[in-house]
Amino acid sequence: MDQEALEFLNMFNPQLEQLAVLTNLHAFREPRIRSVIDGLFRDLRGFVSAIELSEAKSSYFVFFTWFYPHMPILLRALEANYDNPVSTTILKFFAEFVLNRAQRL
Repeated sequence: MDQEALEFLNMFNPQLEQLAVLTNLHAFREPRIRSVIDGLFRDLRGFVSAIELSEAKSSYFVFFTWFYPHMPILLRALEANYDNPVSTTILKFFAEFVLNRAQRL
């Protein structure tokens, strides 16, 4: 399961790399980038919700170790889009990510 989860998560690497190279906050406000951010964090929220239901603590740990290096992207996207509805998507993902409903760690 863990290897499958990691393979699935690696599908998101191109989107995360696209966001990682953005040099200023203004770039995060472009409509095309907002669309990438919105879709990415909706998908990641769905993945976190699914592994919560599976009670697979190891899958959550795989996700945590995979995503943690990308946290600055989340913070910059949120800082740049505080006044845009995409911030709700980011915050919903983050709430799902940090809420330890099933004692995942």
